[in-house]
Amino acid sequence: MNNKTSIQPDGGGSSGSVFTGIYFRITIALLAAHLIVVYGESETVFSMMLNRAYYIALAASFMIAYLLIAYVHMINQMLDRRLNWEGGNVIARIVYQLLLSLIAPGVLAFLLAAIYFRLNGMSILDTSYLRYDFQFIMLMLFCLNVYYYAIYQANGWRDAKALLKEQERLLAKKGADLQNAVEKKHHLTIIHPAEQTGVEPVLKQFFQVNTPLKVVPVKINQICYFFRKNQHNFLHTVGGDIYAIPESLKEVEERLGGEHFFRINRQMVVSFSACIAFRPGKNKTIEVTLYPPFNIKHRDEGNIEGGSAYVTVTEDRVHAFKEWMNR
Repeated sequence: MNNKTSIQPDGGGSSGSVFTGIYFRITIALLAAHLIVVYGESETVFSMMLNRAYYIALAASFMIAYLLIAYVHMINQMLDRRLNWEGGNVIARIVYQLLLSLIAPGVLAFLLAAIYFRLNGMSILDTSYLRYDFQFIMLMLFCLNVYYYAIYQANGWRDAKALLKEQERLLAKKGADLQNAVEKKHHLTIIHPAEQTGVEPVLKQFFQVNTPLKVVPVKINQICYFFRKNQHNFLHTVGGDIYAIPESLKEVEERLGGEHFFRINRQMVVSFSACIAFRPGKNKTIEVTLYPPFNIKHRDEGNIEGGSAYVTVTEDRVHAFKEWMNR
């Protein structure tokens, strides 16, 4: 029992949550310390708890476990702020998660255990630590990271639902206000068809996109363009994230209106702010330079000059596009 060290369990998410706060981390560290002390022992837990050596090993294991849990907690909070799990960040996030939140604390656990054994006059290589305890610790570290990921997704799902619910409430209120204004104008006569009232439909403010584990509401002012590729439709954000959307590009046009977005061809709808330059193209078309650039991997046509991609406005839309840009 004297040759036992600590372990690290799970915490995860935001510091204020009951599932990730300091009391939770202390509880998990204490449980982990107990498990690592009794793991592999032939004595019963009750008989071990009557031995003074159990509490010495428990105290040392608890300190190491809490340090590891606090470290993993800090790393996950930092990564959630700087490199979330969404869009094009997934691969980078997995790499950093493995390096900083699994391998690094594993090395830290080994060093802390080596110091503990050295203080007790032993070499860690002469103990069963690497054969039993260290493998158990790495498994618990892995479970801790899975727990943090689950908390992240649960929080994202909750926030997305709350945001969508609030947006629906605001849109419903705006629609009700418009209807009330119409009723008042027509002496409280209710006219149901929007075509007869002359009131324009409420334009979409968010696009709801589905990721494998949650719904993400994307604000319209964060979208650079929509495009079609391989029979699927996508939106591209200012931050470089790409999400699949269920709507067709025709539905996108109808739901956005024509002030800020324009359908330049059959495969693309662009925002005004994304169009940084345009020039005459072949066969009376127009070539538009976008920012962020429309990556050549996302399309079948176009060119790249000086690292800047352009897209084509078809001939039948050129006149309307020029008027749209000349505001």
